[in-house]
Amino acid sequence: MPQVSLIQCKGYQLADLKDKIYTSLSNIGFDVKQFNKARVVVKPNLLMPAKEEKAIITNSVFYRAVVQIVKENNGTPVLVESPAIHSLERVIKKTAYAEVVESENVEVANPGITRRLTYDAGKKFKYFDISSAYFDADIILNLPKFKTHGITYITGAVKLLFGAIPGVEKSKMHLRAPATDDFAEFLLDLYGAMTYAITPSKPIIHIMDAISVQEGEGPGQAGKARKLNAVLASENGVAIDYVATMIAGLEIDKALTVVNGFKRDFGVSSPKQIKVVG
Repeated sequence: MPQVSLIQCKGYQLADLKDKIYTSLSNIGFDVKQFNKARVVVKPNLLMPAKEEKAIITNSVFYRAVVQIVKENNGTPVLVESPAIHSLERVIKKTAYAEVVESENVEVANPGITRRLTYDAGKKFKYFDISSAYFDADIILNLPKFKTHGITYITGAVKLLFGAIPGVEKSKMHLRAPATDDFAEFLLDLYGAMTYAITPSKPIIHIMDAISVQEGEGPGQAGKARKLNAVLASENGVAIDYVATMIAGLEIDKALTVVNGFKRDFGVSSPKQIKVVG
């Protein structure tokens, strides 16, 4: 039974965030001692250069909190992301992430260096070229910003793994899967590949920034910021996206990455199997 930690959090105060993220990890049974001597991918949503009050990107304080938790437990954090249009270097430089990366001494992986990930169980897509940093890591921390999305209705943990694919290739994938249903199935093939086929196998923990979220014509500048005041965590991307969608008061039937995710049985096939803790 997948567990989803759900904790109220009304702001981005570093000490409070760290305390609640520590609690979130404990709630889902993840022992932070696993960070010891581990190389840890810490993947945010860095869609574009944006002010944090717009709720487009994972808040930099949220990111710093996770990075500090990894470091406090003797792990090495690595920022891995590949924006669709802008270069990662530019997005970091034009946001508060520049100061976080420098002051916390976070390694930034080159998104252009890729390795092929094969997933024979894929429904439509059997292989993906993703950042090689995922293969080199011991643990993956996926930090989605919860938002509504013009194509997939919501963007959360499942959708954020799209950032594993280099920016230029993302556009090609949109062309190969232009319809909403097709694109959702592509994302679920990618989620399945990264969850079950990456070798050596490694934990993927989803820690969601749902404090200030975005609604409307997201996931970019056309959306509007809205307070949801929550931090969520889970080892199951479909389960965490289901809980986030429900607490936001959205229509779950429109969230195809969740609905079709249940059909795929990626560790959860029904909302009744999800245990919410916190």
